Amino acid sequence: MAEVMAGPFVWGTADCCTSACDVHLRLTGIDPMARYRGAYHGPRGALRLIRSQDGLPAMAAAMAATNDMRACGWHPGALGLAEVGRQHALVIGLDQPGWWAGKIDGGYAPVRGVVAAWRWNG
Repeated sequence: MAEVMAGPFVWGTADCCTSACDVHLRLTGIDPMARYRGAYHGPRGALRLIRSQDGLPAMAAAMAATNDMRACGWHPGALGLAEVGRQHALVIGLDQPGWWAGKIDGGYAPVRGVVAAWRWNG
């Protein structure tokens, strides 16, 4: 996780969604972000994509459903949806119960709790 989250925040390649999904991909072989890769560059493109999917909560739920993931509570490697201020971000479950990590510039920030989470059924 630290290797994926290291480095600068880059919209479309190393942002909250792509980074959490990159960690999930390394852990499970499943890329929840696959259908959206390359679909946006920059914050405006990300916002357009998220709005076209009826918001990040709906987009995350669709990504989970498409990839045979089921709703769960905290679980290591689970994909979570955190509220950060008035916005949402995708995060990944850490190995400490109840803790998640989200991409920030230069690394990751720990998050305590999410509003939704999914894990792969495999």
